[in-house]
Amino acid sequence: PALPTIVANYLQSARYTDEHLGRLLEWTEQSPQMENATIIITADHNILNSDLDPDPTHWRYLPFIAVSPTITENKVIDTVTRQMDIFPTVLHLIHQDNYYWHGLGENLHQDSIHRAISEHDAYVLSDKLIRMNYMSNYE
Repeated sequence: PALPTIVANYLQSARYTDEHLGRLLEWTEQSPQMENATIIITADHNILNSDLDPDPTHWRYLPFIAVSPTITENKVIDTVTRQMDIFPTVLHLIHQDNYYWHGLGENLHQDSIHRAISEHDAYVLSDKLIRMNYMSNYE
């Protein structure tokens, strides 16, 4: 039987993305300019929606891959990665732990994660910041 259109499109997109990410990573391994680069590969949101996964709490999770000279071992983090975790994790990877604001998330490279703000509260606050154009005050 034929795959549902949404599944076929997802698989095609995943194959295309995998092929081109592979090319990018090959290039970075061969390029002397990239020796000290930190590369983050992530997505805006999980592509799977209610057609494939009826649990809406799963829709906000995302893949997060980091390649950095500061990472000395392969590490799989099975903690749920949220968009709000990207900023503090990247700050850590580029040795900017003393930056004055670490965002609302957690550095995923820590040994343990203790969330100070609930996912729901973080998304409510994020939505308010976006709709009020809060960051325009810092341009």
